Amino acid sequence: KRKIIEEILGKTRDPVQTILAATGEVSAVTRRNQLLTGLAVASDKILKANRKFKVGESGVERPLLYESEQQIWETARKMGDTIDANMYREIKLPSMSSGMVNPTSGKWALKEVAEAIELAAGKPINNITTNTLYRNLILFPKATAQMAKTILSPITHARNFLSAGAFAVANGILPGINITPATVAKSWRSLQVGAPGTRKFNEFYRELAELGVVNTNVRLGDLSALLKDVDFGSVVSADRGLRGLLKPLSKLKNWTQDAYTAEDDFWKIITFIGERARLEKAYLKVGYKLGKTKEAVRKALNEEAADIVRNNVPNYDYVSQMVKSLRKAPVGNFVSFPAEILRTSVNIVDRALTEINKTVIVGGKEFKPLAAIGYQRLAGMAFTTAAVPYGAVKMGQLIYDVSNEELAALKRFVAPWSKNSTIIPIKTEDGDFKYIDFSHANAYDTLTRPFQAALNEAAAGELNKEGIMNNFILGALKGFGDIASPFVT
Repeated sequence: KRKIIEEILGKTRDPVQTILAATGEVSAVTRRNQLLTGLAVASDKILKANRKFKVGESGVERPLLYESEQQIWETARKMGDTIDANMYREIKLPSMSSGMVNPTSGKWALKEVAEAIELAAGKPINNITTNTLYRNLILFPKATAQMAKTILSPITHARNFLSAGAFAVANGILPGINITPATVAKSWRSLQVGAPGTRKFNEFYRELAELGVVNTNVRLGDLSALLKDVDFGSVVSADRGLRGLLKPLSKLKNWTQDAYTAEDDFWKIITFIGERARLEKAYLKVGYKLGKTKEAVRKALNEEAADIVRNNVPNYDYVSQMVKSLRKAPVGNFVSFPAEILRTSVNIVDRALTEINKTVIVGGKEFKPLAAIGYQRLAGMAFTTAAVPYGAVKMGQLIYDVSNEELAALKRFVAPWSKNSTIIPIKTEDGDFKYIDFSHANAYDTLTRPFQAALNEAAAGELNKEGIMNNFILGALKGFGDIASPFVT
């Protein structure tokens, strides 16, 4: 009987995985409840303070959460607001989660706030994407195909590593200047993947994780979320034959997933070290102090460098919920990645212009300590968006002896969504032409023209940040229209 039950329900032979999963869930619920408790306490303070005010008196504040519907009307009456009964609703959540009380359950809030809190608490969403038929016929095959083309594909691993390196270069982190053998060695030894020489600086990696620098791969985040949507592990475990077939591949999958994260982390760690080093050097050069103690200065430098990496390098934690939800659509893969390219590209230009214009006062004199970093960042972005694609095309022409006229003729026969792409020509032994759509591999390709315009304006001394950024964002949005063309007819 015991064997039959184990066969039907399954048996966990490694208790460590169960312990880690339970610990992770409790940790997530605890941190979430810390945030929600803070919101509830702050709202209670506001409600108590509002009691001393009468209708029409100034000083009444609107809290985020209410204990009852009556408090909503009372607060609105004192503030002279006109509200609609449909604007607010009760937050409907289980009072207990993983054995812990949810501090917002039963409280009242604006509909949008209530929905956001319920979503953060893991309340299931009921729509077509949660339908069993849709999940099994659309999402499950999509998740399997994405897994095969990402973490299980050696070519994709190579592209992931190269594209992650491009993000560092786009921020002006350049070999021989910011990237040194010591930097590379420290980054490699910090990685959390089974490989020679790794996992030596675990404390440093833990600090970077707390700063939000590492373990934030965008494509892997999309894939992991999609696998969770289809409950991939449970589906595989439920089928005895499938479980036996895939069991030997389980360790390989886990290692390749760790490797995919490590490829991204390697360059993010290098970028963090490079950013921190040049910030420290720039501030020391003009004698500007970020704190009164060495520890305060260290923390300030770490936070500023981490902020640059979080905002200038694609980060799954910063993808909006709306964009994340597009992973459940039947078409389009890894939608979060181009969204992050757009966000981080705008941030790179914005950060560069801020650094060029930032002034500090030291000893009564005005300095621009970060101006050189700003121009270096612009140069890095220019190299990534312009020089690399041009060099790749010319290299292809040189290797395969393709003239400019032949390249122009080839572009007339490419797919419609590749018309504006950077095309690297290839010629077979029979003289037939093929091509590589370099724009698919180069994340910043669609930003070449708008960035060149921003660079020209900055070089001409037109450092009106608002005007330059408006022009760049508009051009970037137009360029990203090409990304959707393979999926829109």
